[in-house]
Amino acid sequence: MEGWKKSLVAASLVVGTAVACCWYSHAESKRRRHRDPHDYYDLVIKMDEFMSICRRGWLIDDRRMDIEKWRGVIVTVLGEFNKGKTYVLNKLIGTDLPSGVNIRTEGLSFKHMKLARKDVCLLDTAGAGSPVKSVTPAQLQQKKATEKFLRDVVFECADVFLYVINDISAEEQIHLHSLALSVEQSNKHDKRIIVIHNLRERASVEEMSVARQKIVDMYVSTRSYAFTPEDVTDDFTGKSRTVDVLYGLKECRLAKYQTHVFIGQEGSPAGELNSWVFSKVRQTLSNVSARQEYRIQEKVLQSFSMMLPKYIEGPPMHLLLVPDGTPQSNKYLRVVPEHKYLPLEARGLLKCMIRSCQHLGIPHEQKAKEVSEYANRLVGIRPALKEALAEHLGWADGHFKAIPAWEACVGHLERLCGENSQMDGADVDGPEHPNFAPQHAGWSIPDSLVDTLVPKPPSPVAPGETSTFRNGSNVDELEAGPYKLKPQPLPYFLSAEQTDGTAPPYSVVETSSDLWFFVELPGVDEPKLSFRPMVIGGGFQFTVLAWKQPTLPQTDILQTHTDNRVLGTQTRPLRFTFTVPSVFEMPQPDNTGHWPPVGQFKNGVLSVRFRKLPEGEQELRVSVTGS
Repeated sequence: MEGWKKSLVAASLVVGTAVACCWYSHAESKRRRHRDPHDYYDLVIKMDEFMSICRRGWLIDDRRMDIEKWRGVIVTVLGEFNKGKTYVLNKLIGTDLPSGVNIRTEGLSFKHMKLARKDVCLLDTAGAGSPVKSVTPAQLQQKKATEKFLRDVVFECADVFLYVINDISAEEQIHLHSLALSVEQSNKHDKRIIVIHNLRERASVEEMSVARQKIVDMYVSTRSYAFTPEDVTDDFTGKSRTVDVLYGLKECRLAKYQTHVFIGQEGSPAGELNSWVFSKVRQTLSNVSARQEYRIQEKVLQSFSMMLPKYIEGPPMHLLLVPDGTPQSNKYLRVVPEHKYLPLEARGLLKCMIRSCQHLGIPHEQKAKEVSEYANRLVGIRPALKEALAEHLGWADGHFKAIPAWEACVGHLERLCGENSQMDGADVDGPEHPNFAPQHAGWSIPDSLVDTLVPKPPSPVAPGETSTFRNGSNVDELEAGPYKLKPQPLPYFLSAEQTDGTAPPYSVVETSSDLWFFVELPGVDEPKLSFRPMVIGGGFQFTVLAWKQPTLPQTDILQTHTDNRVLGTQTRPLRFTFTVPSVFEMPQPDNTGHWPPVGQFKNGVLSVRFRKLPEGEQELRVSVTGS
């Protein structure tokens, strides 16, 4: 009986322990899935709305004190959702971010680390396609501006693009093609694109070999890539194995920036070489890092200063880091008109220089020598102050911020001196004159005047501040003071349908310059395609391309112009693309405001029609039917 009781108690303890472990595991998993991004990243620049940078500013939440000293290569990870980016990062840089974690970035996020004894900064961005607060034209404009601005900044800052894909699709090929084309056109030829083919569904060596060879054949057939086995040493075990690497040939214009590697299912025979593949990627990153000597914070802020005028209209702007007044000492990145701001260093120097003009008069003759010596000391430091100011403000070139302040200062001094603006027979020619000194004893320029001549930086941001009002009324969402968001072309809203009411398989890829639309046609010999683009304003250019295989278009693409050329007989899967810019331009509307038909393709194969919509609406409808 006693043994039975002991067994029951032991079983209860085991069950209780198991339940507690399951509960803890579930709670920990839930906590990790919903971690605050600040628990993982060292620096987060939150961009709630694009134009808020001209009002309150973009919050900069930094958790490390050495951010200004960061150096090294900037790496950004690209790829669609659920392609294994988290797994790749964990294996590559040793982070503890669990797969499937729900981290919501609100702008730009940075993680600084050491990789192969080199400084590396991981750059992550807010996900594209997240919903806006309200579906209004202003919100959509700001959303579009934010996403495009982030793409531009990431491209400008990143040294290496890690692109994680599975089985490569036509959409991913286009993204890679567009990225390589951007690198080529930007003349930033030191950037690198590392494509990691995460073939995680392949567990056996045979499956892995077939999938890899299919991708290799597709690239090698273009005669732009070479498949090269390399001996790689594992960073942890020191053992060497042969890893297959796909290199873009140096003589090929776009392929030369790309390196492709392959990993299989973790823990399976197909993933036996994964550790060596990641070692190869680390070696590539460390080689790039060795060539970069800039400071990361400076590079990011420089890219902000360079990109913002492309999105915001208004007077010349200056970026300020304004404290928010909280114990965490967070800062806001804010845009202010350049002519209303002097950097803190220049403000202090100019204030000292103004003080140097406040020579004491001569209230008593016996103190003349002492006063003269004091005045001479002030006059003596004035050139040094002027030289220091010139270094900050470019005074030698007549900086427009310093000259008005200086002239106002001189005018005030002369007004204080009144008609007796001479001393020892010397004319008062200005602050630089060695004998310049007012005859009023003991006067000084009040701080209020200094603040007028040298405007103070913006006051700290209150934690709950929302500066969205002007003269008691709501500020236009797209305007902030003298600044206004430049019009952003809204994305095309795309749909596809068949005559029976069902939608054919289709997908859309939008790049910085192109809009690609893929649709699989019904299995008929002569399918009919009809495009109905609905756009804003005058002139719309386009090209229609068609080819049989889901690969990037080559020179043998069939281009349809206005010469009534027919696509001919095609079978499934035929794909077509709609892209800008183009082969021909849309004509002007008629008197009724309707666009005339353009490119009427006869024989029941293709017809193109345009129609103008009210401003603010853009749509592209595609209907696919059999003959």
